[in-house]
Amino acid sequence: MTEANRRRIPPEIVEEILCKLPVMSLNRFRCVSKSWQSLISDHCFVRKHLSHAAEPNNLSQKALILHNTAGSGNWKIHASYDGLLCIHVDRSVYIWNPCLKTHRKICDGLICTCSFGFGYDSRRDDYKLCKLSYLWRQKITETEVYSLGSGSWTKCDNFPQHYSPHYSTSVFINGSIHWLALGEKPKPYSFALISFDLSDNKYREVPLPECWLKYPHNSLDVKLCVLKGMLCVIVDWKSCFVLWAMKDYNLDQKSWTKILDIPLDLDLAFSVYYILADVKPFYMYENGEVLIGVSSERGTELLICKDNSVLFRQIIFPRQSLIGHGFVHVESLISPLPLENGEQQIN
Repeated sequence: MTEANRRRIPPEIVEEILCKLPVMSLNRFRCVSKSWQSLISDHCFVRKHLSHAAEPNNLSQKALILHNTAGSGNWKIHASYDGLLCIHVDRSVYIWNPCLKTHRKICDGLICTCSFGFGYDSRRDDYKLCKLSYLWRQKITETEVYSLGSGSWTKCDNFPQHYSPHYSTSVFINGSIHWLALGEKPKPYSFALISFDLSDNKYREVPLPECWLKYPHNSLDVKLCVLKGMLCVIVDWKSCFVLWAMKDYNLDQKSWTKILDIPLDLDLAFSVYYILADVKPFYMYENGEVLIGVSSERGTELLICKDNSVLFRQIIFPRQSLIGHGFVHVESLISPLPLENGEQQIN
């Protein structure tokens, strides 16, 4: 396209077209002209492109990222949000945008038991990493928050007393990072759901479903996920896989709704999944169908379930994998690099 032809197209139409393109194409188009380079690097355009990519019906700019090597403990994906991955490689933690092929090292030399959460502080337009470190001698869990905007760490109030974070994957929703926690009182192995608000750095407890007490907590496999903008709790216990969703985020137990309750004796050879299995929902489609990953001795499978039935099932790896470390990843132009590196960065 010549410069003369480009001038005939109104700038607002050019912007609407470009914001619907994948990141790989936009990276190439930076070289078309100075005006396109400026537009693609503009903060407002980056947010607009992200908003389009994150739309529920836009699957072309989403990808399922899986850790397909069972037993490989030298790296782990802790979180994915707005196209940025929080990854743990050996003893270092990075924020990485795989589409832009840019990353920032946040910390290294980790020797303590740590859990990480990652999310966006909309009040300050800043992405933040939360690190929980369990200090054995003091028997407390220390909280530190890293700001990508300032490039600095801040110490916050410690994790709530009488709870310790359950070192499963954290999730970010409604401005807060959420962890499952194990209680010490009133009795060991009791679960709680703890949130950390990135805008005020405060911890809060979120109620779990009312029927939660019916499960024997010391034999329960529990995880968190976000589906279609809803906070979800997954229970994998004995003979059932149960998925609860908080349709309206608040502190009321009645806001939880059971989405799936699948008996493990379905025609899925699910009996071999119990104990040795790893189960994680990844995505909820507009029609209510749920994409679920299952890893067992049979291999790694993707299932589509709805109304307590399995509609589709396919093995994607012939071996077990760390399916719980997988995420649905959204393409974005947001870079983890600071401004001095010459990359687009949050303001």
